[in-house]
Amino acid sequence: MEKTVIINAKVFDGNTLSEPKPIAIENGLISDSAEGGNVIDGTGCTLLPGLIDCHIHLDLAEHLDMCAKNGVTTALDMGSRTRELVDSMKELDGTCNVLSCYLPAFAPESKLFGTMQFPEQAEIKNIDDAKRHVGEQVSFGADYIKIIIEEKGINNGVEFPAELLAALVEEAHKHNKKAIAHVVTPSTFAGAIKAGVDILTHIPFIKPLPSKTITTIVESGKVCIPTMIVMKTIVGNIKKHVPIAPVNFKHVRKSVSALYKSGAPLFTGTDANCDATVPGNVPYGSGIFDELSLFVDARIPPLKALQCATSKPAEYFGLADRGTISPGKRADLLLVKGDPVANIDDIRNTKRVWINGIEVK
Repeated sequence: MEKTVIINAKVFDGNTLSEPKPIAIENGLISDSAEGGNVIDGTGCTLLPGLIDCHIHLDLAEHLDMCAKNGVTTALDMGSRTRELVDSMKELDGTCNVLSCYLPAFAPESKLFGTMQFPEQAEIKNIDDAKRHVGEQVSFGADYIKIIIEEKGINNGVEFPAELLAALVEEAHKHNKKAIAHVVTPSTFAGAIKAGVDILTHIPFIKPLPSKTITTIVESGKVCIPTMIVMKTIVGNIKKHVPIAPVNFKHVRKSVSALYKSGAPLFTGTDANCDATVPGNVPYGSGIFDELSLFVDARIPPLKALQCATSKPAEYFGLADRGTISPGKRADLLLVKGDPVANIDDIRNTKRVWINGIEVK
C-alpha cells in the first residue's frame, strides 16, 4: 500500500481544530512520518476522522458503500432480520465498517416485530426467553443488545413488562454489553431508564422530554442518540396525511437542546433505512450531514457536534483504534472542502475518503 501524505489542510482531530499540518497514511494507519509518498494538496480543505453513524438498519452491501462515499466509515446496525445478512457485511475491505446487535428484542405479543418482518425468536415472552435472546445475540457476535420499547395504545403498541426489560438489561450487562432502547415517548423513556438501559435512541415528537427525565438521564450517565433527521422525516410524513396531528418537530429540537445544555452525552445517528414497513426513510451516508445540521440547529456548537460523530462515540463503544487523528490509529479519514467547524454544512463537501487506509472510490 503506497504511502499518502495530505498537506495544507486544516485538521479536526476528533477533539480540536488545528491549522494545516501534514498527515500521513501508511500501511492502513495514520503515521507521524510526513516524508515521501504520494502527496495530496488539501489547500482550502479540512481533514477529519471518519464519521460514525450510531444508528442504521443494514439491508444491502451497497448501503455500506453509500455510507463510505459520504465519509461514514463506521456504522452501528440497530436491527437486521437475519444473522447471515450481518455476517456477510462485517469487516468488508474498502467500505464502511459495521457493528450490530443482530436481532432486537420485542415485547410479548408485539405487533411490530411481525409488521417489520422480524423472526419469532425476537419476541421475548418470559425471563428465560430474555436470557436465551441475549445469549444468542452474543454468540452470534453482537456488539450490544437492542430493545424495542413501545408505548401501549400508540400505533397498536404493547407494554414491555418491566421485569422482562430488567432481565434483558441485566443479562446484557452480564455479558459486558451495552443495552440500547428504542424509545419515542416520555413514558417509554422513563421505563427504559428504570430498567437500567445504557443508551436511549430517538426523541419524542408528541411533547418535549420532561425536565425531570433529562435530569435523571444526566445523573445516571445515560447516552442519547436522538436521530433527529428520522424524527423530522416522520413528523413531515404524518403531517402530509393528517395536518392536524398532534406532532411537532420543535419538541425534538427543544429536548435535544436541553439535553446538551444539561450535559447529557449525545451521539449522531440517522436511523438510515429503506424499509417500506417504517414511517420514515433516511438515506445511508448523506443522512449524517442532515443530522449534524440539526444538532447545530439545536444550539450545539459545530465543533461539539463533530465530536458527537467521531471521538465521543468511538471512546464510548470501545473503538480505541478510530475516532481521532493520531499516529497509530486506523486511517479512517474524511477530506472536505471548507471548514465544518466554522460552517457545519461544509461537511457535505466530500472530496476524498479513506477507510483503514484504502481510498474509497
